[in-house]
Amino acid sequence: MTAVRRIPLHSFLLRARSTLKSSLENSRPLNIVTGNESVDLDSFASSILFAYLSPPHQNLLPILPIPRADLNLRPEFLYVLKELSIPSSSLIFLDDIPANVLHPRPSPPATPHTQKNNVVLVDHNVLQAHIFHPSHTVVKGIIDHHTDEGHSLDAVPRIIDKAGSCSALVTEYFQGKWPAEDSDEHEIDGENEDSPPPPPITTTTTTSSESESATPQYHHPSTPSSQLLAKLALAPLLIDTSNLRQRVTPHDTSALSFLESKLPPTWSSAHYFKSLNTAKSSLDGLSLRDILRKDYKEWRTTSPQQLLIGISSSVKPLEYILSRADGGDAGHLLGTLRAWAQERSLDVVAVMTAFVDPEDKKFKRQLLVWVVNETEKARGYLERFEAWAGGEGELGLVEVTDGGLVGLGEGGNVGEGQERRRKVWIQGNVDRSRKEVAPGMRGC
Repeated sequence: MTAVRRIPLHSFLLRARSTLKSSLENSRPLNIVTGNESVDLDSFASSILFAYLSPPHQNLLPILPIPRADLNLRPEFLYVLKELSIPSSSLIFLDDIPANVLHPRPSPPATPHTQKNNVVLVDHNVLQAHIFHPSHTVVKGIIDHHTDEGHSLDAVPRIIDKAGSCSALVTEYFQGKWPAEDSDEHEIDGENEDSPPPPPITTTTTTSSESESATPQYHHPSTPSSQLLAKLALAPLLIDTSNLRQRVTPHDTSALSFLESKLPPTWSSAHYFKSLNTAKSSLDGLSLRDILRKDYKEWRTTSPQQLLIGISSSVKPLEYILSRADGGDAGHLLGTLRAWAQERSLDVVAVMTAFVDPEDKKFKRQLLVWVVNETEKARGYLERFEAWAGGEGELGLVEVTDGGLVGLGEGGNVGEGQERRRKVWIQGNVDRSRKEVAPGMRGC
């Protein structure tokens, strides 16, 4: 079999945009790789890695399922893009694709002749039905490290296993397909090797900074794609395991060893992690609403009530988020949180924090859960969640009853016989991240 010769990573991304433009103009189905709705660093890296390392004839398009403007909420992405010498204008965002292409409205009934988009899911294993219409989408593959929810059983590959990061699983899957250091070419099997990569499409209006970032100085052919891919895969692996200190599995250590072998002897993963973490931890300039939506996911409960739950994650403690409210007022923060819940039509809204305490240097977690739906439909939810957290969930929750965060909980401000709907806890079991907490909240 003829060996695949890869075009450089930046050329691949430009070619993907050109493929998208051609497919839209000719009404052809799209072949997409996409991460989960929070679009964190793991989803970002895993989607690009899967698309690039797959057989070129599949024409896979790595899609970030957020508006292009939301990239600025993720400074760690900007840091990685700079490390890779890739301009953000090379990426494909959700608003680069007409919504009707992914989710026809009104949706015509699917027939055997309906052209369906093909989607590979990374960093999640259930199709995001609000983005991709289930009747007009085929899930072709899955690589994920979350709880297996039992969907798309005929997907190939269908790899769902515990790991600190999804990028570790993607790296393992494609390890034998990784380009050699000297394998970058102008073109791919069977095509004209001397023809240049196509220009980027312009499906959205770019800012002047984006236009400037697309200039050639971002493209450094002297850096092999094998190294760029290693940096890309390492970014979420290091962040999601806190530099291999938490939630580490054999998948992560194996991937780390492989990826570091692709980098120069002077490479320091510790330094890379420190720089990434500094960028990711920066919430400067973000409004309270932006902090809540920066790393956000939502689900419906599996109970008959079908409650809609939204969880915002933050790398800063609740004390910091409270300090960003007007005058550090708990009422202002709660008002913003309620407004966000209303904007998303939530029944239950939660905020999970994960941070290193600057005083004792220990990793800590906090959790705020608020049942904003005050109708009978949501009655008893908080009690059910606490029962799960104290039993099967093993969260080790300790309610906050004093200090600056008391105002975020209801405390004693509940009348006799009334049900409490909002509490704040310190989470004693710091090994339970949103990946483990979310399934429990969905099952209550």
